[in-house]
Amino acid sequence: MVRILLPLDLGTVFSLKNGQCVAVTGMELTLKGIEDAVPVVSEVAFRTPTIGFESLEGDGPYLKMENLQRLGAFKIRGIWNYVSHLDKAQLARGLGISSTGNAGLALAWAARRLGVRCRVTVPEGADEWRVDLIRKQGAEIEYLSTTEIFKILEEETWRSSPLSFINPIGDPRIQAGVGTVGLEILAEVPDVGTVLVPVGGGDRGRSCCRRQESSPGDEGSWRPGSRSCSTT
Repeated sequence: MVRILLPLDLGTVFSLKNGQCVAVTGMELTLKGIEDAVPVVSEVAFRTPTIGFESLEGDGPYLKMENLQRLGAFKIRGIWNYVSHLDKAQLARGLGISSTGNAGLALAWAARRLGVRCRVTVPEGADEWRVDLIRKQGAEIEYLSTTEIFKILEEETWRSSPLSFINPIGDPRIQAGVGTVGLEILAEVPDVGTVLVPVGGGDRGRSCCRRQESSPGDEGSWRPGSRSCSTT
């Protein structure tokens, strides 16, 4: 396991270009944005429990049970907050996303609820069980090589898509929706000292850390505080 200790630049999304990790887009994620997302996210997402884990050595860590979330993952939080801010014209175009699974499933579910078209681009060789779950929500499936998908994201050619394309990790509305996890952790474990966050694309790590490192009186600006947030 590799642990990356923050602070990071929480307003920057990174990607790989020519084997190098580079910033591909910047965004502003604020505490107010996360708080504003709470009523929107609560329309569809469950407030999952935070439970204490007891070990043989005594009290262990708390676990935030997002595996019990709707669709089995936290992604619905950010996806729903994003699509809820789209206007009628944007929704009428249909929704598109590139995903290996959970984000695509969340968008397919949201599109079905809203009655709009959805296309999910998945990498060749993706888990067919997960792809089938997306297909069962009514989404169209497009297979591309991993190289082609990275090229689309790196060169941002998705901006010319006829669909309303969602960048699953590069939009503050998605980040804010995911950040509601952090609000729930603080409400249930107010004296939390360290939050460990597994990282794939980085949206949950960035969003939770934004919430943990913002104090109630700072009007949403980020600054290092007494709490720490680690990504694994």
